[in-house]
Amino acid sequence: SRSTQRGRRKSRTIEDDDNKRTDNFLKKVKDKCGNDVKIADKYLDKSTNCPKIKFSKSDGTAGVSSNDDNYAFNDKPPKPYENKCECEPPNPLDKCPSDDSTYKKACTTFSITKTWEKKTFNDDLDSWTSVDLKKTISNNKGVLVPPRRRKLCFKYITRKLGSTINKDNFKKILLDYVFTEGKLLSEKYGSESTKALEAMKYSFADYGDIIKGTDMMEGILDKDINEKLNKIFSNNDSTSNSNDDRKKWWDNNKTHIWHAMLCGYKSENKSKTLDNTWCPVPKEDDTPQFLRWLEEWATIFCKEKLTEAKNVVKQCIETKKINSAKSINEISDEDCKKLLTKYKDWYVKRKPQWDGLKKEYENYIKTNNGSSGAEKLPDGANDYVKTKCKECDCNYSDLEKISKYQSQKEKLLKELILTAKIDTIDPKNTIFYHILNIPEKGLDIAKIVYDAAERNGPPIAGAASEIAQKVGT
Repeated sequence: SRSTQRGRRKSRTIEDDDNKRTDNFLKKVKDKCGNDVKIADKYLDKSTNCPKIKFSKSDGTAGVSSNDDNYAFNDKPPKPYENKCECEPPNPLDKCPSDDSTYKKACTTFSITKTWEKKTFNDDLDSWTSVDLKKTISNNKGVLVPPRRRKLCFKYITRKLGSTINKDNFKKILLDYVFTEGKLLSEKYGSESTKALEAMKYSFADYGDIIKGTDMMEGILDKDINEKLNKIFSNNDSTSNSNDDRKKWWDNNKTHIWHAMLCGYKSENKSKTLDNTWCPVPKEDDTPQFLRWLEEWATIFCKEKLTEAKNVVKQCIETKKINSAKSINEISDEDCKKLLTKYKDWYVKRKPQWDGLKKEYENYIKTNNGSSGAEKLPDGANDYVKTKCKECDCNYSDLEKISKYQSQKEKLLKELILTAKIDTIDPKNTIFYHILNIPEKGLDIAKIVYDAAERNGPPIAGAASEIAQKVGT
């Protein structure tokens, strides 16, 4: 029956009403818009209240490309935020490769440059010359270049760089060279870690001068490197001077450069943990190159001076092989005669080197001392090197004394013997060292003993030595 059929008819729901309204709405849209909105993105383009935003890509008709800034589903973030979301992961070279863990993270990407050989150069002062130095004839006549700098691992880097002017590519190649330098210095000095660290710090600073454009070398390869760096760091790809940009780049990257050098050093002994004192970035690059080389020369000078003196004392003086000879030629023992001749010649060769360095230092402070806020330097090279390093504190005036007696054979031998004896004295074994270290009264007693020894001679000095050693120990 009709009543039964009406009873079986489904009741209308809210969902049915929504669907009906939607259907009616879309019919009206079709009537008004025709076939322009067959797909959702075109519908959104027609109906949105944001006219600048487009929802459909270009398909040859109206629309936008997927790279358009106004495309709603663009992969790029909106312009005000596109750089805000970019960040780089920490560079492994931010940390010092002091242990095995940090070494594996920071150092395994480097490769040894094949354009260099083992460090076979001699460290002695005979190997210091002015060859290929900038302006050798005029301003830098007295400057001497350390052999370590001449053999710095940087050769043929321009070949590696090719035509690139990309700074990131340059850095990658540079780090390989620096890594190789550290490795080769580690091989050269072996267990002498103090020497290796000293050499690495000096080489690090020389890399800095090359990068900054302040290097004093001017050989053919040095010129090629400098011209290439000017191109890399110039904004217009010209060869104009770009030292400011080069210095800024060095300052921003020198931590990675130092850590890369430590990577090279540690590559020779990966299991060894570096002392924490090695990790801080050296400050040697803040010192002008000439002053740094002067200090390096003075350090070696004092070491050689002591070594030469010890050989003479041990093999000639203590063995009494000089006997009554009044000149080197009169010494009967041939080995001793050769040794003293070598000792004399060492001073003869060092004298012009030191004279040139002193003169160059004088020229340097005339134009640089205290200028533009620079540190005021001591007036003489002698005082400068002694204030810079304790290893440089030895008697440079001996060069003048021994040189003065070259034609006076008797005085020359006496001066050589006296100099050798004084240089080999261990201060801790002297009378006054023991006296000065007597608690509280050491200085007063030293003055009294000195005056007494002046008046009464050796007996007082001997007694003072015995008393001082008993009291001071």
